[in-house]
Amino acid sequence: MMYNALVKGLNPHVEEEITVLIEGVVLVCFVREWLKNVAVDKSYSVTIDSCVLDDIDMAENEDAGIGFK
Repeated sequence: MMYNALVKGLNPHVEEEITVLIEGVVLVCFVREWLKNVAVDKSYSVTIDSCVLDDIDMAENEDAGIGFK
């Protein structure tokens, strides 16, 4: 699914880390393919995949809201 993401910040110490605002939710993400032309306060069409590291027990939220259980 495609989302409209507003770039809120870029981490100067971790090249792949980006903070975005999507549908009112702030997310800290890591981009797969870094684009040198990405700019703060600009919007981009993006797709989102999740990756859970370690042994965190997670389940999909069954409610209509946004979140993790």
